[in-house]
Amino acid sequence: MSSIKTIALLICFGLIPLFASANNNPEFVKGTISATALNIRVKPNKSYGRICLLKFGTEVKVYRKVADWYEIAAPENASCWVAKTFIDKNGKVLNDVNLRGGPGPAYQSYGTVPKGTMLTVINNARSEWVKVKPLPSLRAWASTKFITLTPDAQKKLQYIMNPEKALSAISKPPVKPAATPAPQLKLPFVAGSNKNVTLEGMVLELKVGSGYASHALATVTTDKTGKVASCDVIGYLHCDSADLKMFENKRIKLTGTQRLVKGWKLPVIDVEKILYVK
Repeated sequence: MSSIKTIALLICFGLIPLFASANNNPEFVKGTISATALNIRVKPNKSYGRICLLKFGTEVKVYRKVADWYEIAAPENASCWVAKTFIDKNGKVLNDVNLRGGPGPAYQSYGTVPKGTMLTVINNARSEWVKVKPLPSLRAWASTKFITLTPDAQKKLQYIMNPEKALSAISKPPVKPAATPAPQLKLPFVAGSNKNVTLEGMVLELKVGSGYASHALATVTTDKTGKVASCDVIGYLHCDSADLKMFENKRIKLTGTQRLVKGWKLPVIDVEKILYVK
């Protein structure tokens, strides 16, 4: 087996350490963020905290796919912290130590860096923790739903993860996948009520949501003193491509699909694009 195949298989099964030497850099493909703002996490699960956001169009290095998640190179703006007692004043690691997604042991670890590693300190104002620049070997995770790979990149990633299977598939005719049943809607939407809309307003959090809509869109007016004079909710918001919490209490302009729900006075808007309005 060639060295490239060997490395690819080791990556696929997680046998290469997170912090490999420069001579053992794993293969990767390039992908592009397709969401307005995409959450990047330490581990492949929504239960883990966000370490940064990446904007639409940002290019990322993709190393492998696990279920519905891509393992990517940790972005330069990713939150990365180390306990202060484990590094010297120059950023040199004194003993093997975990790099974490936040300033405390409760935050998930990216992995362990060995003694002697040099870290670039960004902020050492805290008494016990230091914020450092993510190492090139650091990995993070993002939803596959919002990272676009070209067809060639998808094929290359399959080869990287499992070269022998990818090569054997070349000689076999493609198998048509079984039809995937349409997802069931979470709300009793009114058939034929879909409508493309462009709306402006303020994003407000729903304290008690439906399990589908997490926020509301409202038109807010103020008096001469800046106090709120009126607030009229015009619809409920659902968005798969961005975290609406970052837009809370902000004036925005959105485009999306508006649908009526049986028994509701106001429609639900599936947000496709959202921008701040000054």
